[in-house]
Amino acid sequence: MKESKVKLGILAIVTTVAFLIAIPTLTLNFSNKQIDIRGLNPDDITDQFFVDDFALQSSVDLQGGKLAVFNVDLSVLPESQISTEFEKIKSIIAFRLSLLNIGDYELTALENSEKGEYKIVLKVEEGITDEQLAFITSRGEVEFWLEDGGLINTAINEDGEVEEVEDPYVGTPFEGRSTANISNYDIFLAETVYDCRVYLAQLVVDSLPDSSIIPENSEQVSNYGLSVRFAPESNLKLLNALASNPIGVAPVLVTIDGVPVAYQASGNTYVGSLTVDHILLYTLVDDNALDNSIVASVMSSPVINFPVELESSNQLAPTLGLTTLNHMKIGLLLGFIMVNAVLVYYFRERSKFIVAANLVFLFWGIALLKIFGGYGLALSFPMLIGFLTAMLAFITFVILASYRVRTKFSGGLTRSELQEVYTQTKVEFRNLTILFIISAFSMQRYGTITLEQYANGIGFGFVVALLVIMIAFPILMPFTFKLGKK
Repeated sequence: MKESKVKLGILAIVTTVAFLIAIPTLTLNFSNKQIDIRGLNPDDITDQFFVDDFALQSSVDLQGGKLAVFNVDLSVLPESQISTEFEKIKSIIAFRLSLLNIGDYELTALENSEKGEYKIVLKVEEGITDEQLAFITSRGEVEFWLEDGGLINTAINEDGEVEEVEDPYVGTPFEGRSTANISNYDIFLAETVYDCRVYLAQLVVDSLPDSSIIPENSEQVSNYGLSVRFAPESNLKLLNALASNPIGVAPVLVTIDGVPVAYQASGNTYVGSLTVDHILLYTLVDDNALDNSIVASVMSSPVINFPVELESSNQLAPTLGLTTLNHMKIGLLLGFIMVNAVLVYYFRERSKFIVAANLVFLFWGIALLKIFGGYGLALSFPMLIGFLTAMLAFITFVILASYRVRTKFSGGLTRSELQEVYTQTKVEFRNLTILFIISAFSMQRYGTITLEQYANGIGFGFVVALLVIMIAFPILMPFTFKLGKK
């Protein structure tokens, strides 16, 4: 019994912390006074915590964002090829966006062949700058520059003779380098690596002809970098490039559209292995996940062959209304209270278990959503519907467990009988969770962005529900159901 009380105490502490995090952010107005309510954030504890705040990523439908319009110049193409090329450009941009860790976006193509106007409209969450949008829609041509000790620059003089001239790249990052036979089509996938130490040795930095491109105050150590994996048929190209590049103070330089974006990371040198299929890069962008993900997405995609220019960029109000999110929070809270009030009225004494289980799910679910919100979970309407679907399934199984106790063991309840009810409920819900998780993966893989967000909500909700059943149920049930002897 003492051990059970300890477990109950631990569960109460964990759930209390989850409740403090789960408190929704609300703005209420009373007597011309504005009252802000919010949950616990890491900066309330210490400024050295692992994230700045607990929050889901914003969504266009409930929180608004940015509306960007791009103009695509296809004037040089014959009319018969324009539609195909325009669709290709849209697909490349959509692919780049899909590789980013952003919660919500909408991409629309507008075509007016009579006026010769071809535009791409992007609705995206807040936090992405115009410069980042321009990079996402850039040509995106990748080049690898290698140290070339035998490089001789020549030109034809006025007499028609070939003569040696000074390196045109003197004093630039390209001094003494030539390009390798590597392009976007040789790259299978570029991925952001994080929570690591990607660095450039000081010896390398001192040897660079132009070290001004190294980010200021970086100390040549980054928490983020890129791991670029090559297609199997292009591994030999990477192998030849690394083998021909001097080891030590001459890292490979990577550019996109002629702009340096990364160096080969120190310590990631060629050692004669025949199984080389990737290269680790120290990036020259800001040391954050989004900027590194943008570079990775462009490197992982084909080149856009025609100019795409940002025509306009404006703030976008929530598509479902400015006050919808606040009203939904209050409405869902009242709905949760009313549902539990009805269950208390119907189940009487046994309702203690139902209410306790529902509260644990609510607090754990919202807290975990906010904690993991930075990993692509957006607070969108489809995600909320998905999470509510999982929540309704959980409440149904909680009611089912209580109903089994009420009907099967009305004459008294032993610990073994309670264990029987728990095991049966857990197995049934586990099987249902597996079914819904498989469905969620299918929706994420083949569905639209709306289905993907719904899948995020329902998948996350079922995982949280299964955690509550496996961890909280065995602790709550003995304390909320009367045990006795028959």
